[in-house]
Amino acid sequence: MAKSHLPAYASSSAKIHPSNDPEIDPNSCSLEKFKLYETRARFYLTGSDRNKRFFRVLKIDRSEPSDLNISEDPVVYSPQEIKNLLQRIDEGNRATGGLNPVAKVFGIAGYIKFLESYYLILVTDRNLDS
Repeated sequence: MAKSHLPAYASSSAKIHPSNDPEIDPNSCSLEKFKLYETRARFYLTGSDRNKRFFRVLKIDRSEPSDLNISEDPVVYSPQEIKNLLQRIDEGNRATGGLNPVAKVFGIAGYIKFLESYYLILVTDRNLDS
């Protein structure tokens, strides 16, 4: 049984950093571009709006494969702030291999548990022709 559920990215309680454009509300923007990174202890899924002005981070603990521990970072990051955050994560994990990019993804389809471990199901391709 999962210890937590997949949190909603657009949380009204999220801490928001000032934007260069006061007319845009980061909480009303949907996330369309995602990148998955890994360290030995965690996966980090970063998501951004279409124009890469706002970024959110989902942290997935991988230290105990039989538990699904997910946490949503409440901060809405600017492009420079997300770059700095990823650099700090990389530096803090350098002794165990650092922060490594895994994939560009378009969304999370879900999680499934086989035997003792959870598996993350990602959307890695899309077709915009309709």
